[in-house]
Amino acid sequence: MSPPSRILLRLLCNLLFIWGLTEYAAQLFLLTGGLPAILIIGFLLTAIDLLICPFLTFLTFPLRLFLSLLNILVISGLSLGILVFLGREFSSEILTLTIIGGVRDIFLLIAIFSLRDTFLRFFVQ
Repeated sequence: MSPPSRILLRLLCNLLFIWGLTEYAAQLFLLTGGLPAILIIGFLLTAIDLLICPFLTFLTFPLRLFLSLLNILVISGLSLGILVFLGREFSSEILTLTIIGGVRDIFLLIAIFSLRDTFLRFFVQ
């Protein structure tokens, strides 16, 4: 699809979005001025999407990267916690799973589990 076609499609989607907000979410989004106001706001929203959002995406990259890494660590930590919990349900003759060390060692283990998750997502799809 050519760039002008994508811009036009984005504009039409934004116009429908603004119209839908004024019609179905009037208690949340009040826009007066009828169709001309919808057109103006639709054009402005399209311009913001095309000109300002890429710049904002670039500016917020470190924050998004940090939050993604934090999310991965939390998921890996919860997975490790569930694994330890389930491991305790087995008889000691079958298996014993214990995390040895302090808080620093637990965080290191979570980071290792996170690397494992990343490796699996990358290579095993």
